[in-house]
Amino acid sequence: EISELSSLTSKMKEEMDSLEECLIDIKKEKLDNYSKAVRYRDNIVTRMESLRKVVDTIETKVNKNIWPMPTYMELLFSI
Repeated sequence: EISELSSLTSKMKEEMDSLEECLIDIKKEKLDNYSKAVRYRDNIVTRMESLRKVVDTIETKVNKNIWPMPTYMELLFSI
């Protein structure tokens, strides 16, 4: 299980780096609002979804007592 968490953590870092690079690239470009929105939809949202899948998997592998963030279920039902 440790090796699985290590692998997932590495994947999470890769996804975060990819998202950050894409954000930086889009901010550098001189785009009108529509073009920028399309780039965000096609690139940022896709990367955010990939990152979320990895983090959701990690969340299921880590004891909830040491998980540092609110879980999805806590966010859904603690309001």
